[in-house]
Amino acid sequence: MTSIDDLQNDPGVQAQHLKTAVTLLPELQARKAILDMHMSVLGALIKGIQNRSLDSYFELEQNITKQTKQQMLALLKEAKGDEAIDKLRLFIIWFLSLAPEQDVTRAEWTQFEEALTASGADISCIPYIKQYVYPFLNPNPPRSLASSISY
Repeated sequence: MTSIDDLQNDPGVQAQHLKTAVTLLPELQARKAILDMHMSVLGALIKGIQNRSLDSYFELEQNITKQTKQQMLALLKEAKGDEAIDKLRLFIIWFLSLAPEQDVTRAEWTQFEEALTASGADISCIPYIKQYVYPFLNPNPPRSLASSISY
């Protein structure tokens, strides 16, 4: 049956269709409840994406190599209510994408760290990022796995 016109005037056929519809009603209500739940989750995700401006960060991350040090510092200093973790992620992606081709001076590091701290970011990972990119700066490098294996 695809339309109301397919129904015959026979009361027995109409009763059978009504019985089938009533039988399927609990299953259809269960499906609707699942769809409503998924739509609620989707709505919350969209709201979270919009509140955190993740679409803007995604666009920035796609063109991260075009950002200069000054542009990155300005982005980190913007006080438009973005999440600190998003700014930290953006900075790490930028730094790992450009380093070591683009040297960052100690004064610039201080500015980046101050901007991230001012935004509320936990910058405890920054020394590890610097160590990864500039391993020669570490006066006491960890022993490599190869040197610790005895034959």
